[in-house]
Amino acid sequence: MILSPLDEMKFRRAYLDSIGCYDVSVIGLGNRLFTSWNSGYDTLVTAAKGFSTEEEQMDFLGYDFKLKRDDGEVLYTPGNVGTQCLSVFENRFMHSPVSVGVGVGYCGTPDPDIKVGDYVVVEEALVNTSLAAEQNGDLSSLVGGRSSPRVVDALCRMSEDKGRVVHKGKTITVQNFFSSHRKNNIKKYHDQVFLGIDMEAAYLLQSLEAHSQVERYRKEFGIIFLVTDNQAEECDLTKVSSQIMEMDSELRKVTRIATETVLSL
Repeated sequence: MILSPLDEMKFRRAYLDSIGCYDVSVIGLGNRLFTSWNSGYDTLVTAAKGFSTEEEQMDFLGYDFKLKRDDGEVLYTPGNVGTQCLSVFENRFMHSPVSVGVGVGYCGTPDPDIKVGDYVVVEEALVNTSLAAEQNGDLSSLVGGRSSPRVVDALCRMSEDKGRVVHKGKTITVQNFFSSHRKNNIKKYHDQVFLGIDMEAAYLLQSLEAHSQVERYRKEFGIIFLVTDNQAEECDLTKVSSQIMEMDSELRKVTRIATETVLSL
């Protein structure tokens, strides 16, 4: 179904009205989180229930679900992979009444000094303007955006307070995450001081900066990734996929930290 811009805006507003009010938005990035959240809400529901108290209440709203706490209401939404997460980001965050949000996901790293289980808080994310440039390892035509500094600092502080190892810096967003050509680009990413390799961050942060040209869309958003694989050491798809599947408990922990962070702002 194709909607006119006006009808699309009305459709978005009607859905937001059906969800009701919420104070912050938490968006899941990546296929594992999407699969877990959308199929029984495995990871995120367990995360929410794992840190819910008797004073907190979970409301399931079809695709989304909401956690009610004493310090605010959180809307959790699975965001899917790559550019597909943009529609969720714009619907549930940019075009919603909330002013602060966070993306939670997982990434690889080209840095041999960053360990599996560490966190990467994204200050800036860049992506190639074409898949051909990405395949050829051409880093001369990167575009992207930056996270909101206050959210970045708060995510780092909260993670460190919880005893986590945190790395703050830039990530590279790739269009073909596990393609064999990327093995040849790991050293280039490391040389350019990219801390993480993901599939969503640059698209969201580009949208954040583009929307900020309009005053009512000047919002704060940050992204935190759990490092699930070190690409400098291992590029085997089967092994990496297995590692991601085994790290649900860690994904729940980073989701909790992200939630507490944005509620504190």
